[in-house]
Amino acid sequence: MIAEIIVIPLTGWLSQVFSIKRYILGNVILFVAFMIAGGFAWNLEVMIVLRALAGFFGGALIPVAFTIILTKLPPAKQMIGFALFGLTATQAPSVGPALGGWLTDNYGWQYIFYIQIIPGVMMFMLLLRGLDDEPMQLNLLRKGDWLGIGLMATGLAAFELMLEEGNRENWFDSEFIVKTAWIAAIFLTAFVVLQMRRKEPLVNLRLFADRNFTVGSGINTILGMAFLGQCSSSRNISRRSKVTARFRSVRS
Repeated sequence: MIAEIIVIPLTGWLSQVFSIKRYILGNVILFVAFMIAGGFAWNLEVMIVLRALAGFFGGALIPVAFTIILTKLPPAKQMIGFALFGLTATQAPSVGPALGGWLTDNYGWQYIFYIQIIPGVMMFMLLLRGLDDEPMQLNLLRKGDWLGIGLMATGLAAFELMLEEGNRENWFDSEFIVKTAWIAAIFLTAFVVLQMRRKEPLVNLRLFADRNFTVGSGINTILGMAFLGQCSSSRNISRRSKVTARFRSVRS
């Protein structure tokens, strides 16, 4: 999740550097490759590293999907494209854990990784045929906001780590959580200040001056938190119910 969050803001710039077609095809190949490699992991540490790399390259597919909908579909069909994307995006967090559990119980944990092969190959073939070739702009690499990238990556990684580990570490009673919170606050604040001063920012934060954009982003954030929170709560309740049922069966 950390790697995915870091790469999403970089996708627009990297798509300009390598062109959308090359960038997304490269990400599909590397995503599938690291997912397959994850099935051969010999310990948990290696699995985590491979899954993080897969998340880094797979995370770029989300914003590129929006770009393709807006640039390749006619205006009359763009809402259909967004609806289909939203349908798959909202179903994945709820269906994925159940499907992963079923695969693990019946075929082994490796198939959680191998299940990505067929969709990945299909996606690659469709994108290869459907996207136009565009020239690369490698000169943009020299103009890249590398300081901004470093600040953003460090700040987002610390913020995500704080959110993921906060509940387990009892939040701000933990020295580790306090440190990650300070790191996130300092680096993300520096990133915002830097981007507001750049003529060509990595992330155009000035868009939030538009009221409609700000309101829409806020509503989307609230809905996302509610939906993902509900999915997480449902899984936790289900897991606790199973543990309680097993405990009662053992006692009886």
